[in-house]
Amino acid sequence: MRKTSGRHRRCRERASEELFAESTDMAGGMVSDKATINYPVMAYVFQGEECNAVRTIGDEGQTPDVPLVEETYSVYAIEGASTDDYVLLNASDSLTSSAIALCEGMSMAT
Repeated sequence: MRKTSGRHRRCRERASEELFAESTDMAGGMVSDKATINYPVMAYVFQGEECNAVRTIGDEGQTPDVPLVEETYSVYAIEGASTDDYVLLNASDSLTSSAIALCEGMSMAT
């Protein structure tokens, strides 16, 4: 998984859309007017090693709802993630060290 934000966030019960807006606007660590995000995006919200939530962001107009309390979170996102192409994990099976694999018979485009 690619960590879209190179830092942890301290959340003070702020709206989850702010957290996701910041994380999904990141491209290589830099926000850019020219950044392109391939949808859908699978967003994984971790507290330590434990995955608290997994949300699918279908397009740039969609804001996932994830209730957050004051805590430190890490957000990992996989852009262009589709169950047609990848074996995607649910929250109970996800760790920050989990690998995302291509489905059988699929290969990376070069």
